[in-house]
Amino acid sequence: MIEQVSQGRTVQRGVIGALDLGSADGSVIPHENIIPAKVDLQYRIARMVHGYPEPIMLASSGGVGARGLAAVTLRAPDQEFTSPEGTTHRLWACTDRDEQRSLTEGLDRAPVLVADGHHRFEAALRCRREFRDRRNADRVPALLVDTDLHPLRLSAIHRWLPNLDPAWAIARLSRGASVTEWHGPARDPVPGEFMLTGKGRTWSVSAVDRGWTDQALARHPSAWRDLDTVILHHLLIDRVWASSRAGEDIRYIHDSAVEHGAPPPEGTLVLLAPPALNHVRDLAESGTRLPHKTTSFEPKPLPWQLYYRWDS
Repeated sequence: MIEQVSQGRTVQRGVIGALDLGSADGSVIPHENIIPAKVDLQYRIARMVHGYPEPIMLASSGGVGARGLAAVTLRAPDQEFTSPEGTTHRLWACTDRDEQRSLTEGLDRAPVLVADGHHRFEAALRCRREFRDRRNADRVPALLVDTDLHPLRLSAIHRWLPNLDPAWAIARLSRGASVTEWHGPARDPVPGEFMLTGKGRTWSVSAVDRGWTDQALARHPSAWRDLDTVILHHLLIDRVWASSRAGEDIRYIHDSAVEHGAPPPEGTLVLLAPPALNHVRDLAESGTRLPHKTTSFEPKPLPWQLYYRWDS
């Protein structure tokens, strides 16, 4: 079991175990598309270290026993350390079968969502197919968090487009969207809104023309129509800004790395709002995956906090 405490407040408790990849189909649901090159990278890392240096993170609703979690924390942790940013990480080894059952008493009620680690999950499936001769290669470490007990923070992943001139981008957008210049530091956008910043100026963009959206997304799942990342990539980048070559060099910027109000050194920074967790879960359960780099669930476990190794 793992616990993370920040500023005297418990921000997460969860159960870490070995996920049987053979039984994951249908019971573990990815919610985001993947980038093949990133899967290849994770596959190479797994081969190099003969295992996995960090768990994937799974989100469940009612899958973890609250009383079991509380009971474990009554004894001293087996490992405890504080990371540089001030978060205390505590780990308990739970080897007793009754204790294990008390921690996962509701796990069979509904499928669990892959919250973080889609590329590592796909790499693990690939390793399972290719290394059947190695004991434990059919498993991957996983952190299970019950979001009813300890809600995960769902943050946006923003886009920096170094090739896109912001004034030109806004002029193109003004033909089919509501554009308002924002004076002062860029704020967090709300769903359905983009905040564009560059060259010392910031704009709010909303109410994108529905005709534009319907035409751009005609060949994509209907459930994607109201997703900001979909509108940004498949309409704005691929169509409205296509002549600027904005899509040739996209940088993904996590919320924690964005200094609101600080313009990018060049090009345009596009700030997005995160989707709602229930929307993400509903789409995943219906078989619809979000575009890659749509969500960022936190807090995450630290790399190399636990190392899962195959036996050769």
